[in-house]
Amino acid sequence: MKKQLLISLVLILRFTAEAFCCLDATQERIFPIGTSEGCMVGVEFISRRYGGMNNEEVWNFDIAFKGYNEDYSDYTIIEFDEVKKIGTDSVSDMINDYLSRAIDYSKSLNDFEAFRPVSIAFCDFLKDCSCGKLTVDNDQLKLKYNGTTHSISYLDTTYTGKMAQPYINHFEFYFDESSPNVRGYDLKISSVRKLKNTTKAISLFHLGTGQEFKDSKTGEYSERKEYGYEKELVTLKDAVYIEPILHHGKGFDYYVTKDL
Repeated sequence: MKKQLLISLVLILRFTAEAFCCLDATQERIFPIGTSEGCMVGVEFISRRYGGMNNEEVWNFDIAFKGYNEDYSDYTIIEFDEVKKIGTDSVSDMINDYLSRAIDYSKSLNDFEAFRPVSIAFCDFLKDCSCGKLTVDNDQLKLKYNGTTHSISYLDTTYTGKMAQPYINHFEFYFDESSPNVRGYDLKISSVRKLKNTTKAISLFHLGTGQEFKDSKTGEYSERKEYGYEKELVTLKDAVYIEPILHHGKGFDYYVTKDL
């Protein structure tokens, strides 16, 4: 009897762990709101998804209003409280709430000028789409965009911020020496957002990876296709959406700036 109870307990714990792990994912996102003293400022959301009661999707967030320098270092303007166990359906409203707080606070910043959203496009986890291309060059992941090539600074060993850290930890744990020895080689482009004001243009690429599944009938992976953003872009809040994520996905925003 005790043995049967023990086996049952082990099976229950295993099932529970698998249920929670199946929803495990991380995302790091930045929602820029403008510039201050020449630097981009925005709200940074460091998040993890996992399974809650009845195995629904829930998220935990660390949230901060930050300034971002040209060298990808950043500084904290306001550290907001953690948000825990929030359902996916409530995420957009939560993001808008913190954007409103940051926009209100930005009125006290020096030389602040708000961004306006220009466009949003989805590359559907392609490495090469009309908005940009990811390539490996000299053992480094590079982003080719508008005729220029950019290194992904978050993947550099000298970077000390929070962006991409869950991905890096995952990569270093699961990929051994037999795998391509390039941080980020498995990343793909999910979305591309563009914003600007009179002095600066910002393009944000959400780079992600995760598990993809073949169709049970065809034995092939689903065809990836680019698609557009359906909502009209007038205010910053119009540009708030739930970022697509793959199974066990890891994703983060990477920005490219241009002075106007």
